[in-house]
Amino acid sequence: MSGRRGRTAGGLTRAALMASAALTAAAPFGLSAQDYTHPRQMNLPAPSFRRPDPATVQYRLGNGLVAYVVEDRTVPLVTLAATVRVGSTDEPRPGAAAGLERAFRSGPGAVPAADVQRALAEMTAEFTVNVGRELTEITLNVPAEDAWRALDLLGGLLRQPRITAPDQAPSRGVELRADRAAGESGPVLYQGSMPVAVALFEDLLYGDHVYGRGASNSSAAPLAETEVTDFHRRFVVPGNVVLAVAGDVDAAEARRRVGQVFGDWRGPRPPRPAAVPPLPLDAGEGGVRGIHTYDVDRLQGWLVIGHELPVVPVEDEAPLQVMNYILAGDHLAGRMFVEARDRRGLANDEIGHPEPRLRGPGTYTIRAAGRPESITQLMDVAFREVARIQAEPVTEEELFVAKGALADGEFPFAFRHGHATALALAREWASYGDHRRSATYPDRIRGVTAAAVTAAARKYLVPDRMQVVLLGPIAAIRQAAGRGGHPTLEQFGAVRPGR
Repeated sequence: MSGRRGRTAGGLTRAALMASAALTAAAPFGLSAQDYTHPRQMNLPAPSFRRPDPATVQYRLGNGLVAYVVEDRTVPLVTLAATVRVGSTDEPRPGAAAGLERAFRSGPGAVPAADVQRALAEMTAEFTVNVGRELTEITLNVPAEDAWRALDLLGGLLRQPRITAPDQAPSRGVELRADRAAGESGPVLYQGSMPVAVALFEDLLYGDHVYGRGASNSSAAPLAETEVTDFHRRFVVPGNVVLAVAGDVDAAEARRRVGQVFGDWRGPRPPRPAAVPPLPLDAGEGGVRGIHTYDVDRLQGWLVIGHELPVVPVEDEAPLQVMNYILAGDHLAGRMFVEARDRRGLANDEIGHPEPRLRGPGTYTIRAAGRPESITQLMDVAFREVARIQAEPVTEEELFVAKGALADGEFPFAFRHGHATALALAREWASYGDHRRSATYPDRIRGVTAAAVTAAARKYLVPDRMQVVLLGPIAAIRQAAGRGGHPTLEQFGAVRPGR
C-alpha cells in the first residue's frame, strides 16, 4: 500500500501515534514536550485487529457472479464497484480494450447517452471506469437514496454497454507536447509530474510487449464495432464479474437487489487467461544501463529507476514487502528517505514501488524528484542503498518497525471502512479466486527474518538491469552534475535522449 497515510514519525507504529494523540488531547494547555519513549516501552496493548470473515459478506448467484455486501452507516453514501477479469492483455487486437472502456463510460446501450449523463448528474454520482492490463474496474459512488437506481445503471452497462466503432487507430506511448495549453491542466501538470515519468518508464520497459501501452503502432487499422462487441461478449460474463456493494444499505435488501438486477444474466464460461510472455532479461542496448532523458522546462526533475519484476509467489510476498519498507518505504525511517532527506536534504521522498502483476512481468521502481543539483546525488543514494541491503543484514529494529507497520498498520487500513473492506475482498477474489492471501498476510509478515529480507533483495533487485528515466530540465541537471564531487549522469550509464 502506498501514500503518506501510513507514515509515522520516526517509523513508529499507529498505536504509538494514537497514544501520542491521547496525551496531546489530555494536556490542558497543549503539549509542552515531545515524548521520545520507544514503543517497546510504552506498554501498548497488543494489536487486536482481525480481518472481516469473507464468508459473512460474500453472496453468490447461480450464474457465477460473486458479490461482497458490507453495511456501513457512517455516512449516507453507497459505493458500487464491479471488478471484471479482463484487460488490455486479453484484447484480440490493440484497441479493443479502449473500445470497451469507451463503451462502459457511455452507459447502457438501451438508454440514450444524454439520459445517462442526466441521471449521473441528478445522483451527483462519482463515476469512474478503468480498464487496466489485467483487470477492469467500474465504480459508482452515490447518495444512499439513489443506490438502487445506480445499481440498475451498473447492471445495464455491464450487460449491454453502448458500443460504437472506434473513430481512430490505437496509438501507443506517452507524448510530451510543447503546445499544450498552459495553466492548471496544461504542461505544468502534464509534462512535469511523477505519473508522466512512470508512464515513460513503462513504455521503455514494455515496448511492444503485451503489457505495453497499446502494442501496435499508430498506422494500425482501427477496430470494427463488431470486434469490440465480441470482446465484450467473451469476457464480460457473470462468472468473470465480482461486485462490491458497501455503505448505508441494509445488507439483506442489497443482496435481494443484486439478485434482481443480475440473477437472470447469462453468458458463456469465462475464457482461460492467456499466457503472458516474459520480458527479455537484458540491461538495455549493448548490455549497458540507459539513462533515458526527457527534456521539459521545469524547476526540478523527476527520476524513475527500476526494472521488470517477475510474478511473485505467495511465499515471497511478505519478504519482498518488508525489504521494500526498510529500503524505500513511504515513511520517515526508510533508508533512502533518511539518506536523501535527513542527511543530505536532497528531496522529500525517495520511494520504492514493487508492483507485481498477476500473470506476467510487473515493475520494481524507485522514484524521486528534486532540484537539478540533487538529481545525480539521488541516483547515487538509490544505487548505494540497493547494494547495501543486498550485502548487509537488516537490523532487528528495522524489522520491528517494518513488520509492525505492515501487519498492524497498513493491513488493517485496507479494511478501514465498509467500502474498503468490500473492495479489498472483491479484488482478492477476482485476482485469486479465494482469500488465503489476506487470511495469512499478518502472520507471514511477522514471520519474516533478516535472512529472508536479504534473500528477497538479492532475488528481486538487480542493479545491472535497472534502467533510469529522467524527466526535467536536462541542461540544468547536466550543468549541476559533477560539481563539488557529485557524480555525473555518465557515471550511472549511457545517456540516451528520449523523444
